[in-house]
Amino acid sequence: MFLLLQLGQYDEARHLWRRLPPSISISHTFQQLWKITCGIINSDSESVFNLIQTLERESEELLEKENMKNECGNLRDIYRSRLEKSFTKCYSKLSVQNAQKLLGFQNDEDTLNYMKDSGWKTISGKENKMYLTPPSSLQKSVSVENASNTIDEKLTTLTDMVMFMEKKRFSV
Repeated sequence: MFLLLQLGQYDEARHLWRRLPPSISISHTFQQLWKITCGIINSDSESVFNLIQTLERESEELLEKENMKNECGNLRDIYRSRLEKSFTKCYSKLSVQNAQKLLGFQNDEDTLNYMKDSGWKTISGKENKMYLTPPSSLQKSVSVENASNTIDEKLTTLTDMVMFMEKKRFSV
């Protein structure tokens, strides 16, 4: 399940969970992984990072604590990078406090360092509140031309689907 989560295959992780027969005893670790999967699917990043941290603490009691700790760290890093990339597409300005909460950091300094390493810039706002702005090169890449291409592709797909359904309807 760790591998599926790291690959971003959340639906497959959900199906893996549902395919388990009820007679099988499910380990606590596997239940924690399922809760992490649910948090990712529901876009509840705060609970995802809390659950990963809990799993890391509990893994110290397990025999293979190093492997589990490494996997938890990898999962956290991958999920953070995916969130940061989605922030680039969604936000033109993001407060440091919101970024800290969404990315699962403990303090503003760690959040600022991570976001600056990813190319984000800081600006001051009202009442000395700090904001982050995405890298300008990535903002420009989401242009009107790309948006119109995406709309054209979606329209073409929709048209193909309607034509297919009409053929089926008239063939019967």
